[in-house]
Amino acid sequence: MKTYVVRLADGETVEVGVEADGDDLILSYDDVVRRLDLRRLPGAMMHMLVDEQYSYDAVVEWAGDGSDPFDGRVNVLVRDRVYALDVLDQRRVRMRDAVGGEDEAEAGAVHAPMPGKVLRYLVAPGDRVVAGQGLVVVEAMKMENELTASGDGRISALCAEVGDNVEKGALLVSVEAEERA
Repeated sequence: MKTYVVRLADGETVEVGVEADGDDLILSYDDVVRRLDLRRLPGAMMHMLVDEQYSYDAVVEWAGDGSDPFDGRVNVLVRDRVYALDVLDQRRVRMRDAVGGEDEAEAGAVHAPMPGKVLRYLVAPGDRVVAGQGLVVVEAMKMENELTASGDGRISALCAEVGDNVEKGALLVSVEAEERA
């Protein structure tokens, strides 16, 4: 079993164990074990069957370096909501910790998870935001996706105009992280 550290949009981190079992993946986190049957569909689409009873279609985009398909930034679109996850294997966690953690300026950056059109901003420069708060709505694949803050902070810039077509990875909102006591 390989272990990863997953940082959720609200800043919470969870250790997740991943193990292959035939065509399925076994995920374990906290005291929960889930069996995933994943089927690749055309493009970035996937069908997920969780514990042989919950069925989801999702768009999954990995932004890792390619050496490990689970390591790096993962954006998952399920039921009109984008879940932006940072996934690090144990080696990368140790490296990040050794050099002093992540770049605070980038910690609050909100990037387009896929190509789309900026429909509206839910915040303005100078606004204080909390983890999980909606910041911008982007239309992608004919669905509206609300992108959220990964942590508490203050909006320093809106980096695209409403109506702009943006590429995957385009910077949309810059958030200055709040000082931690």
